[in-house]
Amino acid sequence: MSEDPRLRVLIVDDDEDDRLLLLKGLASQGIEADQARDGIEAMEALERGSFDVLLLDLVMPRMDGSAVLAELENLVDRPEVVVVTGRGSVASAVDAMKRGAFDYLTKPCPPDILARRVERAGERHRLARANGRMREEALRRRALPDVITADPDMLDVLAMAARAAARTDPVAVVGEPGTGRELVARTIHSLTGLSDGGFAVLRCAHGPRDRLPGELFGRTARADLRPSLGLVDLAQDGVLLLRDMDALPEEDQRSVLSLMESGRFRRVGGGRDHHARCRIMATFRAPPRGLAEEGLLLTDLADRFSSTVLRLPPLRDRHGDPERIAEYLVATLPGGGRSRSLSPEALRVLGRGEWPGNVTELRAVLERALSVSRNDVLGPDDLDLSERGPDETGWSRVPDSLDSMRNVEAWHLARALDAHRWHRGRTADTLEISARTLYRKIREFELRRGDDG
Repeated sequence: MSEDPRLRVLIVDDDEDDRLLLLKGLASQGIEADQARDGIEAMEALERGSFDVLLLDLVMPRMDGSAVLAELENLVDRPEVVVVTGRGSVASAVDAMKRGAFDYLTKPCPPDILARRVERAGERHRLARANGRMREEALRRRALPDVITADPDMLDVLAMAARAAARTDPVAVVGEPGTGRELVARTIHSLTGLSDGGFAVLRCAHGPRDRLPGELFGRTARADLRPSLGLVDLAQDGVLLLRDMDALPEEDQRSVLSLMESGRFRRVGGGRDHHARCRIMATFRAPPRGLAEEGLLLTDLADRFSSTVLRLPPLRDRHGDPERIAEYLVATLPGGGRSRSLSPEALRVLGRGEWPGNVTELRAVLERALSVSRNDVLGPDDLDLSERGPDETGWSRVPDSLDSMRNVEAWHLARALDAHRWHRGRTADTLEISARTLYRKIREFELRRGDDG
């Protein structure tokens, strides 16, 4: 469907005479407009439909023009604003432009000038919308085949990610482990003007706590240590991703907050300050403000990461995606290819799964099936899901001996190791832990190949 060529204009002014004057002035130039008596009515009108241009008065009761400009920052399809006020001054003009206004006029305004300014603002709005659509389409083309989806909620996340790529504010990617949080962050990075810069990842939940300052900021030379760069250096002119940021202790969170506030950092061991030229993103298991309420995240950090929050749905809620992703993985994983496929019965079983480990768990199941089975067409038996429940999906059944959290963890580790034929590196990646942590857990639980927990 082609876009409506008519400009959609909303006049926002508490003075009825001024509204009618603007309305008639635009009508004389062939431009129709709607009206709102104040900022609250304007926001209600924007909830009901979209507009290309707002003619906005600054001084109004209940909700003034400055408040409207602030609220517009939260809109996906933000109209261009032409401030029209009878109290024009250089100060108010500068302030309105800083708040995002496109243009500034004083009352009364000749109809022909008013129409020209409105048309220019409308042109800019439609150009921005077209660019946004192109960016979103580029995201989908470039994210696929990595982000395999036809789920409406996931497509909405990708569209939001494309819009986030045009900005520089911090980004929070929220979701369960294995949902593709880092992949979405990398996709945003690839679409930004920072795509030629680095992409560095700090795994906040892995390793000893005392290693973070050196890993993040680097170290100065000492008699017993060589100088080293940190992840902030590697992310210069690019993106620094903090994975599972809420796993950081408060002291380390304060170091990150200081970096974000000042844009400067100092290496461990002293020395001069360095500039940090990178965009910061982070992954979380829950929205930042909720984590702050639980006491797991500093409130100031939650505020900084709440401007752009992308919530990834779990695989079990992405209708049809487990089957789509499974078909793609079988075609591309080692041992797969054009000669191998999944039977309709196997696809139905996979589509009904709960997948608590999300895409990483699905990948592990298929990697094992491809390496063990000699069948070109994989069936339910090749997937080794027979013990997962009587309904063939049963991802909740566990042995009766799992009467403690320790036993549950040991069983889960053994199952993950078995799924990867005891390949430690792939198992650690699937579980999203470090290889060192995995080795420690194997020794702690005295696991051996063939154990079932």
